[in-house]
Amino acid sequence: MKEFSTTFKEGLVKGLRSDERNPRNSEALVECYNLKPTEVGLIAYEPIANPLTGVSADWPFPQLFLGQDVRVLATATALYELSTWTLGTAKATVTETNRWDFIDFGSYLILTNGLKLCIRDYAGTWSTNDYTSTIPRFATGCNFNGQIVAGNIKSTWHGCGTGSLIWSRIGSVDCTPGGDNEAGFRNTPWEGDVLRVKKLGKGIVVYCENGIGVLSPYQQTFGWDSLIEVGIPAMSAIGGNENIHVFVDTDGNLWRIKKDFSIQKLGHREYMNLMTAADIVVEHNPVLREFHISDDSYGFILTEKGLGKCYQEVTTVAVDNGTSYGVFHDQSDAQARIITDTLDFGLRGLKTLQTVEVGGYHSSGTVSAYAQWRVDKTAALTTSPTVLVNPDGVSTLVVTADEFRVGLTYTSYSGVEVDYMNFKLKLSDKRYVRGKYDVA
Repeated sequence: MKEFSTTFKEGLVKGLRSDERNPRNSEALVECYNLKPTEVGLIAYEPIANPLTGVSADWPFPQLFLGQDVRVLATATALYELSTWTLGTAKATVTETNRWDFIDFGSYLILTNGLKLCIRDYAGTWSTNDYTSTIPRFATGCNFNGQIVAGNIKSTWHGCGTGSLIWSRIGSVDCTPGGDNEAGFRNTPWEGDVLRVKKLGKGIVVYCENGIGVLSPYQQTFGWDSLIEVGIPAMSAIGGNENIHVFVDTDGNLWRIKKDFSIQKLGHREYMNLMTAADIVVEHNPVLREFHISDDSYGFILTEKGLGKCYQEVTTVAVDNGTSYGVFHDQSDAQARIITDTLDFGLRGLKTLQTVEVGGYHSSGTVSAYAQWRVDKTAALTTSPTVLVNPDGVSTLVVTADEFRVGLTYTSYSGVEVDYMNFKLKLSDKRYVRGKYDVA
């Protein structure tokens, strides 16, 4: 019986499939655990280290902010200034509510959780405020080139509400509107709350419950452009820096926005919807150019190429001198696992998957291969016994079916690299073959 082979490579660059409705033979994965997709294939997940003794995750806290001049650790109820990684006494205490937003003006800071404005002045003195005479209480804000831009106004301020935006005078924290139009306010075009404002490129992206738009500077004030008519489920469902944002929308789709405000729908609803929408946290790691997307039960890692899953559920990521730090839940699962999406190799009818060849490397432990298979396209998949992959990278399975998913399990993710998989098959059922097949 003639043997033919097919190579699976593109799916190791893409990672997890973007849509569960993918057609057969779409090279992608349904499982990609403790591995992340890159332009050369899958490589081992690079874990985050927690530098803080005695500090652990209490979802969705804590948050770590490494500002221009000051480091702050924010828990649900307290703010701490850090000397390197040493926790001192709390500088502010509050009642637990939402996640914090951090507005950094060097030694002058504003942190808000929507319930209180916690302000550190230039002398290093902290105060906890419902509002001030020049700054209303708001739930989210950022520093845009020396101005406060904020949203979701909680205290009385010129008719503004939770769907409003405000901005201060240039080079000042004074938000009082005046005749020169330097400080001002406006409403968003949608019903519902502003959940997050965050600087991107030459503007500010405004993430609301029912839509996403951009504030852009125009003369002394700001202009507005709507991006999409779908919002985010929580203020923490967006992460990034001034060059790139990633967010999860209320439908469970993952998106990327670049600094020119071009927007790309990445999909991955089946994986994002595993998480509790209100608990999703998106954190950016600019050193590795990747994003952690987590709740307290699931952790995902988004690279420039695609999506993988990991054993850490991260509440916060910060970078200090080129090293990534954070706080996380740890699932303590050191395996690496791959499962392809459904394959029939472009041939209906029965065929026998003889061997799986793995091009790659692993520094410790063993790797095993197996197949999930079915002979009826409406049936559930059955899993074959696992077979060790030998030192040459070959595993002999001998499974006959119509459709397959092929899996690999590594006992340790450390040092794993997977460049390609090669499947060798024999066509057991030639009822549907007309002419030659596997002609190279």
